Amino acid sequence: MKSRSHLTRTVVAAAAVLVLVALSLAPQSAGAQRAHATIHLTFWQWVTGADKSVAAWNKTHPDIQVTMINKGGGAKTYTPLTTALKAGTGAPDLAQIEFQLIPQFQATGGLIDLAKYGALSIKNQFVPWAWAQVTQGSSVYAIPQDSGPLGLYYRADVFKKLGIAVPKTWADFAAAAVKVHAADKTMYLHQFDPTDGGWIEGMIWQAGGRLFTHTGDTWKVTIDNPGSEKAINFWGDLIKKGVIKVQPDWTSALPSDWNNGKVVSDVSAAWIANYIATNAEKTSGNWQVAPMPQWDASHFVTSNWGGSTTAVTSQSKYPKEATQFAIWLNTTVQGYRPMIIGNNLFPVAKQFFDLPDYKGASKFYGNQKINTVFFASSRAVDPDFVWPPVKEYMDNKLGVNLTAAINGKMSFTDALKKTQSQVIGFMNTQGFNVQ
Repeated sequence: MKSRSHLTRTVVAAAAVLVLVALSLAPQSAGAQRAHATIHLTFWQWVTGADKSVAAWNKTHPDIQVTMINKGGGAKTYTPLTTALKAGTGAPDLAQIEFQLIPQFQATGGLIDLAKYGALSIKNQFVPWAWAQVTQGSSVYAIPQDSGPLGLYYRADVFKKLGIAVPKTWADFAAAAVKVHAADKTMYLHQFDPTDGGWIEGMIWQAGGRLFTHTGDTWKVTIDNPGSEKAINFWGDLIKKGVIKVQPDWTSALPSDWNNGKVVSDVSAAWIANYIATNAEKTSGNWQVAPMPQWDASHFVTSNWGGSTTAVTSQSKYPKEATQFAIWLNTTVQGYRPMIIGNNLFPVAKQFFDLPDYKGASKFYGNQKINTVFFASSRAVDPDFVWPPVKEYMDNKLGVNLTAAINGKMSFTDALKKTQSQVIGFMNTQGFNVQ
């Protein structure tokens, strides 16, 4: 007869075997699955060449695979992204979002704080103003990707013919505008589009204008401020004198004026270089680029128009891995260079400033190495500028009110005041805490 202790050992052993069998047959836990299964991320991006960047990542990261979907820029991405975030389903893990719209998506809970996943460790790799655009306090809501530091594109041949020195200050610029138009009543130094909010805000930014500030979730709206008035009234005065042409930016009219020598300069972003070159082919070799005119010749400061980021949405199930990809895409040559070649991105990561891709001379711009101007501009962008969480609404109202000012229905200062009042009212109706 077997002893009781022997029976006990037999029962325990048998039970252990059953447990092991059961564990081997049972589904793995989520943690165990994640340790062995491939993670799949979706990425909405519109930059040409980004598909090659994603392919390079997928080749070297078999456990984290990224699927890129080119939704197209602007509303083609932002409308479905907003809809998906609001619905709580259908948003990608990562999305390309322009700098000025980060607060809008962050304020509505659409973005993950990437500081939790190591993003703060790369802060010093970027020019300070770009890092400031994606952070709030110690939180990081996107990884900077590209930018649009401002400079002055100008027809060197026309300036030489008319005896105009390249404007170093805005006072010089105003004098040049008068001289150009006096020489030919069909010719203008520059054009002005009252509906192009990004460009107008770039002018305000450089003049020291601060449209918004915030502390925590409290916003202060200061659209009507001394810097804004200085910039807006400067352009308003030139428009009143008739020496600046008023017309939309993104139509065939401006390229036609460039080709025909009717508009002979453009204060614009680094990324506009290719647009001018491909739309004003008849003038090849006659253009040059100079630093942005200054309000104070003794203090060089610039601003930015455009540029974007890579953000991780709040619907991502794998924010750590998504952050890892976003950092790789925007800080490694393997990730970034295909986008340089495909879309001529202008970087904000300082290590890319020395890439050969940016060193060459441009035949269209008289064999000038124009990126030296824009790298200097990027380093001089004032970092103290905050975008609102209602950027699209603000741009719409500002455009309407500036158009009214141009048509003599109100002053340019009143256009700012009215825009500020409208924005405050709108933000209150949307539930923002407005001071």
